[in-house]
Amino acid sequence: MPADVTAEVDRLTDLALALPPALRELVAYRIWESLHPEESWPLAPEQLEEIRRRATEVEAGTVELVDGDDVLREARARIDARRR
Repeated sequence: MPADVTAEVDRLTDLALALPPALRELVAYRIWESLHPEESWPLAPEQLEEIRRRATEVEAGTVELVDGDDVLREARARIDARRR
C-alpha cells in the first residue's frame, strides 16, 4: 500500500478514535455495513437476550406497544412544558 494511502488511513483512524463512543460505533457500523451489505450488524449476547425477552413479553401480551412517533411527540411536549 502506498505511503500516502497508509497516512490517510492513519489520519482517518485517529479522527474516528477521537469521537465519543456512540459516534465511533456509528462509524464502525457504517463501514461494516458497506463491507457486508447482506448481513446484519453482529449483536452482543446481551442484546440478543434483551430482544428475546421483549419479544416474549409482546407475544404474551404483558406489555403495551406504543408507536415511536407518539412517544417522541409526548416527550417533546413534556420538555416544552417544563421549559415554560
